[in-house]
Amino acid sequence: MSQTSHRKRSWFDRNRHLYPEDWDKIATKVKATNKWRCEACSSPHGPPPHVLTVDHIDHNPANNHPDNLAALCQRCHLRRQGLNPRPKTKAEALR
Repeated sequence: MSQTSHRKRSWFDRNRHLYPEDWDKIATKVKATNKWRCEACSSPHGPPPHVLTVDHIDHNPANNHPDNLAALCQRCHLRRQGLNPRPKTKAEALR
């Protein structure tokens, strides 16, 4: 694969192998449980920057325990990714 085509693929596409086969089902359940709203800012799922994503609090795609997953809009997800030090719990991540 050329470097150019590699860059065109999304982060998730390049890292899909790190997630369980049923990730789409898990992510949809997290979003539905939260009524398709961001857990941090309460924005409803919608166009960017409010497309709803599911964040792994501990950054481990294999840890899909409900306490490790948060439904976040793109804006809040990116903001949380930039926190230093990184939050250790879901409550800390959603502050």
